[in-house]
Amino acid sequence: MQSKISFFHKGLSRNLMHRCWPVWIAYLALILFQFPVAVNSNIQTWRGIDAEFSNFVTQQILNSACVAPQISFFACIVVVTAVFGYLCNSRTCGMIHSYPVRRETVFCTFALTGLVPMLLADCLTALLAQVLFGNIASDGLILLWLRMAVMGNVAFYGFAVFCAMLTGSLFILPLVYLVLNFTAVVVENALHSLLGTFLYGYSPTSQSISALSPGQIVLFRLVVAYTGENPEKGTSAYSITNLSSLTIYCIAGVVSLVFALLLYRKRRMEAAGDTVAIPVLKPVFKYCMAFGTALVLASVVTGEFFDQTLHSGPAAILATALLLIGAFIGYFAAEVLIQRTMHVFSSHWKGLLVAWAILLVFSICCEKDILGYETRLPDPSEVESVDLSTYGSSVMKDAQNIADAVALHRTIIDHKAEQEKKLDTTYGTQVNFEYLLKNGKTLHRTYRLASGSEEYESRGDLYQVQELLNRPEAILARNQSNVEVIPENISRGFVYTDVYEDQYDYHRQNEVVITADQAYDLYCNAILPDMEEGTIGRNYLFEEADEQHSDTSVSIDLSGRPEGTAPGKIPYYYSSRVFYSLYFSVEMDSAHTVTWLKENLDLDVKQLPLNEQRMMK
Repeated sequence: MQSKISFFHKGLSRNLMHRCWPVWIAYLALILFQFPVAVNSNIQTWRGIDAEFSNFVTQQILNSACVAPQISFFACIVVVTAVFGYLCNSRTCGMIHSYPVRRETVFCTFALTGLVPMLLADCLTALLAQVLFGNIASDGLILLWLRMAVMGNVAFYGFAVFCAMLTGSLFILPLVYLVLNFTAVVVENALHSLLGTFLYGYSPTSQSISALSPGQIVLFRLVVAYTGENPEKGTSAYSITNLSSLTIYCIAGVVSLVFALLLYRKRRMEAAGDTVAIPVLKPVFKYCMAFGTALVLASVVTGEFFDQTLHSGPAAILATALLLIGAFIGYFAAEVLIQRTMHVFSSHWKGLLVAWAILLVFSICCEKDILGYETRLPDPSEVESVDLSTYGSSVMKDAQNIADAVALHRTIIDHKAEQEKKLDTTYGTQVNFEYLLKNGKTLHRTYRLASGSEEYESRGDLYQVQELLNRPEAILARNQSNVEVIPENISRGFVYTDVYEDQYDYHRQNEVVITADQAYDLYCNAILPDMEEGTIGRNYLFEEADEQHSDTSVSIDLSGRPEGTAPGKIPYYYSSRVFYSLYFSVEMDSAHTVTWLKENLDLDVKQLPLNEQRMMK
């Protein structure tokens, strides 16, 4: 009779379930409490009309669906530690592999026995939710929860099993799992911080490799988003962001299980207890520890403690020294973990010297700007728009404004040494340049420019930034509302007059309430024309008082649907209306606004004396 190859051993599975059943029961209790119990408790307190009730139930279930993979992130490493913990104990490991059972059979038995109960718990929870909410939940919502719970379990279970093949230490396993889940985003942020120290004007664009950190996406970027209205049912529509990423992680989890099986077949069982179970990965582990510790130490210390006090050469020297110190700590910490002894400093220096050489080359190349990052500027004719921002976005598309922005940008670069020297003795204002090129690419730069009366009087770089920010096109862009300014969307309007009581040394504010129609008329026929002339909505970047400051300001509160927002980008709690406030300090030369206030409210706009301006600030 021909023998058959089996990939599942009932005896090993029963033994494992007998030992680890509390782990799966705890997981079942957790998701039962998180989904059906919590949602049922929340909806019992709801008292509203049918459409609102349906929206509320939808939001609650989708919120639970977002939390399900987050629970999987932590639960899977606990389950894998319990199931594959025998690989970290030489006696248990030797006993299990002394059975006349193929390694593929052992691996598949333990892997399936660990995962299937979690999937059954998901199905049982979804079934209970269907009984409780099936008649009030929208079609497919509970199935969506089940889908996300299953994908989360497969994704993180597969990755946790793969991590279990890399180490033979029960203590190191969860650390490896956590570190690898966040490696991409931590390394990227650390590099951005360091490049900001070495390169003048460095500005990170976005986290381009953050998707390679499943932990960050699942824990922080799975959120419910409003996608629009459903006129037929009179309800709102919602979706979950980054759901496609979870699908990819699920596929990656299956692939991780396959790689884990391949590693398990070749794994040396005597590696139980070793920090690194695969010999070829020991040098990789040491260099990853060296470079990782170096990047994190240097970026944290320079970014958190010396970002405002050290610039240029001194900052680069400090960052380089911290890189070398961090590499030393990480490299020998890895040696201690691998050798399991503190007597590692008498040898193993060659690898550290290689790491130091790489870090020194990196530091020198960045500080000397070998690639020309600091001086790279776009040709004005190739720029579609430029966003010059300090305390607000100011997008400009006019050709002359773009040309002036590029010229100002070049002046700032030319004054690098002067600016960094002045920042040692005075504070700075952050200025951002963002160019949108006609080929669709973008170029970002960020600078901190010295402020103060000396710069203002000499009309230095920051003064030129202020002049460009106060051009009509920039003012209009900066004060653009994401809610349409119409009477129906205006909830209230106020005109404030600042009064300083000299006798009591007291500053108070008189308030005049205006109607929605008045606020609309004031905005369209007075404030908007003044913005087009550049006489209201200006930005002031200096402490000095401006002769145009007055004692009057206007506030218009808006409430309505957001304009031009892509579906799926708005948090669900903004589904009905969003709120926005337009606030303007009236200038003495804001002719249209000053005239409107006089004609309609009999209000005289007065220049604010110097001492009052300073007290207001």
